[in-house]
Amino acid sequence: MKEVHTINYYPINEGAARRAKEMNSFSDYKEGSATAEYRAMVDKAAAIIGW
Repeated sequence: MKEVHTINYYPINEGAARRAKEMNSFSDYKEGSATAEYRAMVDKAAAIIGW
């Protein structure tokens, strides 16, 4: 029987991500992009380890 794992995502401060993007770039910040990028990386890591 295969073990089932739950991925726990931590909250991302989108306001801080927006400010960091504005300080380092002239391009606009897309709302939710920091959270989406973080979740994609966590999902990729989970896939690598076989979750």
